[in-house]
Formats: sequence, C-alpha cells, structure tokens
Amino acid sequence: MSERAEQAAASGAPVRAGPEYPREPVVLLGGGGHARVCASIARRDGVLRLSGYADPRDRGDLDGLPWLGPDEEVRERWPECRLLLGIGLMTDARVRWLAWRRYGGEGGRFVQLRSRRASVAREAVLGAGTVVFDLAAINAGAVLGAACIVNTGAVVEHDCRLGDNVHIAPRATLCGAAQVGDHTLIGAGAVVLPGVRVAPGSIVAAGAVLTRDAAEPGLYLGVPAALRGRGMPG
Repeated sequence: MSERAEQAAASGAPVRAGPEYPREPVVLLGGGGHARVCASIARRDGVLRLSGYADPRDRGDLDGLPWLGPDEEVRERWPECRLLLGIGLMTDARVRWLAWRRYGGEGGRFVQLRSRRASVAREAVLGAGTVVFDLAAINAGAVLGAACIVNTGAVVEHDCRLGDNVHIAPRATLCGAAQVGDHTLIGAGAVVLPGVRVAPGSIVAAGAVLTRDAAEPGLYLGVPAALRGRGMPG
C-alpha cells in the first residue's frame, strides 16, 4: 500500500475533500477500452483537460484525443506533465504497475479520477492515480492504495483496506473490513465476505464468493471460492 494510504490508515485521519484536479493539460496513458472510459468520464464531468494519449502504437483518434506517441517519446517531450493512468488490469498486473513506476509513481504526477456519478465517502482515503467509475460506491473508513481501479458499479464497503494496483471489476463487492493485497483482481460480480483477506497477486474470478481468507496468491473460483490455479504472473 502507498505511504500516504498507510499513514492515513494508521492515524485514522480522513481526507475530507475530493481530488484537486490540475488546471494544466493531462496526458492519458493507454489507448484501449479502459482509457476510453477514463477519458469519457473526465470530459463529461469537466474535471480534466486531456491533451492526448500515449500508447505503444497509434490507435488513431481516440474519441477526439490525438495520439502523442509511445511512452518513451512522451516522457522525453513532456518530462513534467501530469498523467491519468488509463491502462487496465485484467490477468497481468505488471503492465499497469510498470507504467506507474516509469513515471515516478508517488511523485505527484498521477491524478485521481472520481466519477461524479459514483459515491465516495468523505472519510475514505484514495491513493494517487486511483480511478473510480460510474455507480461505484466507496464507503466510510475504506483506504485504497495507489493506482487502483474501482470499476462500474463496484462496491468497497466500510473499513476495507486495498493495497496498490488493485482492480475491483464491475459489480464486484468487498464487504466490510475486507483486505486485498497489492496487484490483485477481484473479478466482475465477485463477492469477498466481511473481514476476509486476499493475498497479493491473486485473482478472484468473476462470480466467485470468497468466504474465507485467500492465504496464498492464486486463482480462486466458485461458490464458495477455492484455490484452483495460479494468480497474477510475476
């Protein structure tokens, strides 16, 4: 978990305001479907002015955003630009996290994005680079690390703890005080019951119901969920 999120959890001191969005243009990292959703929310809510997107290949016009070049070229041309992390996280957490680290991570360059159609408690703490999509709910006392994704309609209940680079997929639910380790995917529609802990690098498959601690990294399937395979690579 990021240092800021750890400190907030230890002190009990909440962050009582939403993110401070920058006035200068922001570069969107990524050109796939996840990036398009980020861009759509940012423009609809009027919270970010996106200058274009960086991606290894030119995907053409991205709903009005021009391609600025590959990652390394953008870093060279705009070394101090602010960034919106639009790279998704499905079965390999490394791509998103490597992008985070290449640009300095906690150095303050990554902006948060919180949909105005989501519900985020004033007492929740969100790390840098975290994005929250439409109809998601993050309730009081929840602490999220850096570069997390709380996808459409996902629920992070009170007092949950999420590490860095965690993806809570559409309609997934973390019940109260659940704990999720770094680089983990909670799949679409999955449920993690109250107080249950999920080991770093795990995948809880779509529709699974995790009723007890996932003590080792792996792929958890079924109702109730059981360890059935390998988790995130690396």
